[in-house]
Amino acid sequence: MKRLVIMTVGKTHSGKTTFAKALEQQLPCSLVIDQDNHAEIHQHPLQRLTSETRA
Repeated sequence: MKRLVIMTVGKTHSGKTTFAKALEQQLPCSLVIDQDNHAEIHQHPLQRLTSETRA
């Protein structure tokens, strides 16, 4: 099975997510992994606490 990774990079609000969602609709068996959501889920509890207390 061949696998392909497409990574989008760009400025904030430049359309990366819109592009990724459109591409996902066109490519069968594809998956979009949003880095912002992924990083938030896997953040260590101590790091989260430290970040919140600094704000």
